Amino acid sequence: MDGAPGLTDLLRGAATQDHVIQTNSLSNFSFIARGGDAGDPGDLFLSKDLDHLLASWRRDFDFVVIDSCPVFAADDPTTLAPKVDGTLLVVRNRFSRAGAVRQALDVLSQRQARILGLIYNRAETSSRSYYYYKYGEYHWDKRSKHAEPVEAKPS
Repeated sequence: MDGAPGLTDLLRGAATQDHVIQTNSLSNFSFIARGGDAGDPGDLFLSKDLDHLLASWRRDFDFVVIDSCPVFAADDPTTLAPKVDGTLLVVRNRFSRAGAVRQALDVLSQRQARILGLIYNRAETSSRSYYYYKYGEYHWDKRSKHAEPVEAKPS
């Protein structure tokens, strides 16, 4: 996909929506790039133009996903979060520290973001703690009150 023109160009009035929406071989998938250097994207994200675009996209698309930088890298995520229907926080294994994750959730909450959940990225599935998730079926053990894996039967 092309990196420009994109959202920043659209918000500045340097491009039209028809020029920034990209499609490819995936059916029912549209993409808008970041666009040119925003300078101070906070001003663009606080504008009524973005509010109008988001309202338009809510009508025209089933889902609108906005990928943003990390919460503490810039003010963009915390500025955008209250304007969208929900926020997913991506947490990377062995990189994101628990205290920083809690602080990011607090900042998003203070900005009235609707936090839908966390995505735990790059999990080590070979570790023993993931043993139970390697099976396709589970049953509820009433005595221990937790799910137990059902051994896979050879086919």
